[in-house]
Formats: sequence, C-alpha cells, structure tokens
Amino acid sequence: MFTPDGLTPNPVLKLYRGQTYVLEINSPGNPFSIKVDRSIGSFSQYTDGVVGKSVTKGRITFTVPLDAPSLLFYQSETDRNLGGAIEVDN
Repeated sequence: MFTPDGLTPNPVLKLYRGQTYVLEINSPGNPFSIKVDRSIGSFSQYTDGVVGKSVTKGRITFTVPLDAPSLLFYQSETDRNLGGAIEVDN
C-alpha cells in the first residue's frame, strides 16, 4: 500500500496538463515509475515529460504534456499493490 498522506492508501492523484509536479520517493526495494497501466516490471513506462524512472529513493519530476492521456498510473515495479491512478485534466 502506498500512502502519501499517511492515511489514504493508493489515492488517485489529479494532475493538470502543462504543470510540473515533483514526487518524492522513499521506497527501498520498490522502484516507482509513471506508467500507462498497472503492470509490474519496467514495462509500460510513460516517459514524456518525466525525469526519473525506477526510483527507489529520490525524485520523479513530471511536467505533464498537453497531449498526455487522461489516465496514467504511479506504480511500483515490484509490487502490484503499491501504486494508483493519475487522472490528468486540463
């Protein structure tokens, strides 16, 4: 389970096209990436506007492209239960 606010497990993140977000990751043994589906492994990574992939400790910076899909995912590459949806809006 991923709980960025310490309370809500795997919350839906709402991000906006054209904005930049920094995700602080501290998850030893569970590399995180932004993906197009909830797959484990390094497959299906979404890389447009993303600096950082397979991060276990550090930052993922995401400048959401204007043509980003409306649904993406933040996902551990080793545990299907660590991650959630990213809703992308204008």
